[in-house]
Amino acid sequence: MKRKINGLKLGAFLIGISLLLWNCENQEENLELNQSSEYIQKAKNYFNNISLTEHQQKLLSLSENINWNNSQIFKKENDLILEIFLNPKKAQSLKSNENTVINFHNRILFSFNKNKKTTHYFATIISPLNSLNFISNKENISYSNISKEFSGSIIIKNKKDKSFINEYVNGVLQTKSPDLYARVEPQERCYQIVERFSDGSVRIVPNSRFCLGYNNDNNYGDGYHGGRNNNGNNGNSTDDKIINELTGKAKCVYENLEKLSTNFKNAIQKFDGDFPVSHLNLIMEDLGNTRGETRAPNGAGSSPDYVITIAINSNSNIHGVGYRPNLMTAKTIAHEVIHAEMFRKLLSLAKQGNLDFTGWSSQQQKDYIISIKKDFPGIYDYYRRHKNWQHQQMATHYRQTIADILSDFDNNQHSNQFYLDTAWEGLIKSNIYTWTSLSKEEQDRIKKVISDYINLNKNETCQ
Repeated sequence: MKRKINGLKLGAFLIGISLLLWNCENQEENLELNQSSEYIQKAKNYFNNISLTEHQQKLLSLSENINWNNSQIFKKENDLILEIFLNPKKAQSLKSNENTVINFHNRILFSFNKNKKTTHYFATIISPLNSLNFISNKENISYSNISKEFSGSIIIKNKKDKSFINEYVNGVLQTKSPDLYARVEPQERCYQIVERFSDGSVRIVPNSRFCLGYNNDNNYGDGYHGGRNNNGNNGNSTDDKIINELTGKAKCVYENLEKLSTNFKNAIQKFDGDFPVSHLNLIMEDLGNTRGETRAPNGAGSSPDYVITIAINSNSNIHGVGYRPNLMTAKTIAHEVIHAEMFRKLLSLAKQGNLDFTGWSSQQQKDYIISIKKDFPGIYDYYRRHKNWQHQQMATHYRQTIADILSDFDNNQHSNQFYLDTAWEGLIKSNIYTWTSLSKEEQDRIKKVISDYINLNKNETCQ
């Protein structure tokens, strides 16, 4: 969707979710391998009938063919956990944003619960201190065992590609990602895969960069960095709120989103009184052929100071709310709220009510950029590398967030893949590499899913 802003254009929105899977304090029972053949077969059958995310496909592409016998199985309470060790194809490491070369090892985890339900996770073990041989050894690090010699991170991605991270020092759990969906700003770690050679040199693997976001309540505090509120007072704005001027079908969809989707409710709370920085104003407007538009306060009237405005198209054409299905209107609102959150972050650092930087000295602009690089390294990275950085970051990192909101709104009537497909609407652009990297067949399939759904559910009413 369109976004209007003058001056510097920066912003980001990372939503993390945490689970507790790796926990050295839990008691697990290690089963003999000859007892695991039944579960290995179950895992194979399950794995052959699921769709993998882009990140999971990348992890597999770095590994040899899955050796199902290279595994361990553990009993945890009433669940069984099968851990498959993935051997890398070549001598490879990760290179961080700080140019530090670190070691990593990948695994797949299958969980079988007492109700015979199976789910899977991908795990990446990262250690800046220990060798690859150490972290790839079952006796040192496995689901049921963390060696006292291990210092590093264990990153788990679930089937929806949401990540959570446990940090260890000398085998002792230090921090884990809290279950604070959208309530604290995430940190983002970005890596490139590098091949190691015998002479000590490394070569970056082309197109291998990936980022992992996670929340850590212990080392980040969300808050306002000064400025003025709408009453002209210096300091934190205390009367921030959501101003809902939507009408008819758009208002109905928005209210249903609030009722049905905890994910959406948590996202918009950033604009409520408990999460200062900016008001959020939702309005109806004839936007022509644009489904929705987010306007940051830019000092030129696009939106008042300390107010981020989201406009939803009231036109009667195919882009207007009346024609579009409720689910796609919910998608548009979620998409625009993510844009609004990107701008909210910028306002939190600008120390003023708008993003107009006219009159700022070179030093002020430099300090602002440094604060973004420090507080939001992902923002800095995407702005530096991409012209259409907001949509690029949304396409790469937030489609699952939108899919989760749509799944809640729609009462899970469709598959996760369906909601991921519909989340692409508004992000199908030639300057978004996440989209252009897909095959033409996959692009055509996604476009057909979206158009078919709209045609089957157009002119839908909301109640």
